[in-house]
Amino acid sequence: MQQLQKLSLMTTLATATIARRFAFLHALAVSDSSNKLKSIQQTQSRDKTTARNLQQQQTLPPKTALLVIDVQNDFALPAPSGSLSVPGALEVIPKINELRKKFPFDFVAFSQDWHRPGHPSFYSTHPEAKENGIQLFEKIQIHGRDQVLWPDHCKWDSYGAQFHPDLDYRNGDFVVQKGNRDADSYSAFMDNDREYPTPLHAELQWREITHVVVVGLALDFCVGNTALDAKELGYQVTVVLDLTRPVYQEEGVEMVKQMQGKHVRVVQSMDQI
Repeated sequence: MQQLQKLSLMTTLATATIARRFAFLHALAVSDSSNKLKSIQQTQSRDKTTARNLQQQQTLPPKTALLVIDVQNDFALPAPSGSLSVPGALEVIPKINELRKKFPFDFVAFSQDWHRPGHPSFYSTHPEAKENGIQLFEKIQIHGRDQVLWPDHCKWDSYGAQFHPDLDYRNGDFVVQKGNRDADSYSAFMDNDREYPTPLHAELQWREITHVVVVGLALDFCVGNTALDAKELGYQVTVVLDLTRPVYQEEGVEMVKQMQGKHVRVVQSMDQI
């Protein structure tokens, strides 16, 4: 009888041990399954994010460059800090930064107005104009063409010529300086006398760029003329109106009409690129 009781006790203990081990193994299996499910869900979430990013990136044509025109302190800062302040200029800077982050541009270039002291485009350089009753922002003839007489602005190595500090400009970005000869230079490709090209076209060709998106300051002058020259040089061109501002509203409207007449693609926002 004692042997039977001892055998029954051993059997009960063995059964309990097996049950505990089964419960432990079952818990491990459930935990492992839960971890695998979480891993699968995380992978699916990453895949969906990647797919959305790829879908977004596919809206940008291949070999596309971003041209950021003249977002400099003298144009961007309100007067008197900016000597040639463009109304609403500060509004476009965060949007330009967002555009750069949103799309995988193959190349990004910045233009920079870069005038020597006493530049012919400065009103202060022409005291005879004032004597003849010609006012600031009016035009005179230089080299057989109209020249607007501007306030002194973007003198080389000056604070006004520097890019606005909030602009997403990075070390190593391509910079083209314009207006450093006797002629003014609205376009980032060529001076107004059409004699001296900048290095921009050659750089874009070397990189096999076929499309350019043009933003910056100001729509009715440097942005518009850059876009028109780019189109004439054979690029597909998009100008984003929400990422530029004109000096004069009426001239901005006329510039848009001129660009559209030359088949420059003009869109309202970056979502339409």
